[in-house]
Amino acid sequence: MTPLRTTLGLVALAALCGLALADAPNAEPKTSATGVLRGRLTIDGKSEFRRIKWNEAVINLVGDVLTAATPPPPAEPAVMDQKDIAFVPHVLPVVAGATIEFRNTDACMHNIHAESDSNPPFNLGLVPGKNTRRAFPEAEVIEILCNVHAEMKAWIVVLPNAFFAQPSKEGEFRIPAVPPGTYKVRAWLENFAPLQEQVTIRAGEETEWVVNFDSAKRLGR
Repeated sequence: MTPLRTTLGLVALAALCGLALADAPNAEPKTSATGVLRGRLTIDGKSEFRRIKWNEAVINLVGDVLTAATPPPPAEPAVMDQKDIAFVPHVLPVVAGATIEFRNTDACMHNIHAESDSNPPFNLGLVPGKNTRRAFPEAEVIEILCNVHAEMKAWIVVLPNAFFAQPSKEGEFRIPAVPPGTYKVRAWLENFAPLQEQVTIRAGEETEWVVNFDSAKRLGR
């Protein structure tokens, strides 16, 4: 019997005997070397808010092991556009060391004012059709303004590693392939005080974190 037929025969035999495919020879192991952090976002225990855009939140893990496991930033820059008198996207998460290309695809003059502390701040004009690039070597949350149009505002969330996620529109998030260990986990959402807890990730398991923002701690109240 050929090797292919032998393998197919073993799989068929496992199925006939009521065994999982993972029990058959040469199958993938039952447990993984990494774990998963998953969860959902709420405010005062509720997830339904018409004016809250959950997909603009950022959840990230912090730890030296995760920083060491993160590859160098990609050569191609992330992009933040100025389009229809708005920054697109409104929230842009990147890993420390990344470069961002700022664009102006509007027909009018714009301005990019980065109010940063750890990264070099800058304030420059951008004429229609022009681009400019800036590197962000340090982790921090940066507010981006346009001094020409007061209604324009965005956020760049510079993260220490690649283990982060932006939730779905329903507020659910998932960070896969996390090396086992105990880490800080942080949640950022515009106009709310950031949240931080400690979580333990175990190999082959999913750890859940329900992120509950407090409306009483909403910024700018």
